[in-house]
Amino acid sequence: MNDYLHQLYYSRIGWLCIKIFLSFFWLVLILDMVSSTSHISIPVGVCAIIPCDWLQNIFFKGVIIFSCLLALYFYLFSKKYLILTLSCLFLLSVLIISAHESSGVFNRANLFSMVWLGQLLATVVYRNNIEKMRIYRHQYVVQIVGATYFLAAISKLLDAGWDWPIQGAEYISINGLKGYYYHYFDNGNSRMLQFGTEIAYSLLHHKELVYWSLLVALFIELTAPLAAISVKTTFIYGVAFLLLHLGIYYTMNILIGGTYFTMLAFLLNPLGIIFFCIKRLKK
Repeated sequence: MNDYLHQLYYSRIGWLCIKIFLSFFWLVLILDMVSSTSHISIPVGVCAIIPCDWLQNIFFKGVIIFSCLLALYFYLFSKKYLILTLSCLFLLSVLIISAHESSGVFNRANLFSMVWLGQLLATVVYRNNIEKMRIYRHQYVVQIVGATYFLAAISKLLDAGWDWPIQGAEYISINGLKGYYYHYFDNGNSRMLQFGTEIAYSLLHHKELVYWSLLVALFIELTAPLAAISVKTTFIYGVAFLLLHLGIYYTMNILIGGTYFTMLAFLLNPLGIIFFCIKRLKK
């Protein structure tokens, strides 16, 4: 099992699968943000320090998209200029996400920026030790992901204390219905509205099950830093987080893309699993 997971996370093919998966979903999110950023109403992040109004211009949007594509090309296919490439991806990510959130839309995509920073730090620190760099360019990001879930748990406890699962079981049906209503108003899909209503009623009638589910979810988030201990715990927490996100999506129609796809790439590596499974079947 350990040998398989080491291959999945640290081998050349395994790491390439992680990079392809991450790059695809990062690019999809970035393109959506760039195209939908039309005004800067409440400057946040980098835009609170430097003016970002120029990002509304169609020409500069094109320059930003081209820069992202060029940086991803070097990230995926070139070993040269890795520090420069990761620096550019980090800065582009921070700039675009800041501009998008400054338009009044909170996308919770900041983890996508930290992914590049984690790899950059590992590359700088271990640039003269290839073997250690292979491990820590992955491990640093796993630590960041674990810290993200841990801080989410702390935020819940600071807001509602240890009664959070009780309050959640009481009001989750409202939050769930709200998520499906957003989808209905965006797309006019009455089936989704009906499905959301059925989910809300089901949650209301199974409060004890919801309470225990939320308590388990809180425990998983509080212990998330353990994901970085070994490749086994990384994979175990990857499965746990996947189930957690599927539960959130099913009950509330919410998908936090920046966190979800980063977690999938580095804790589970689905493309790597598919590749190694096909390779084993061919034998």
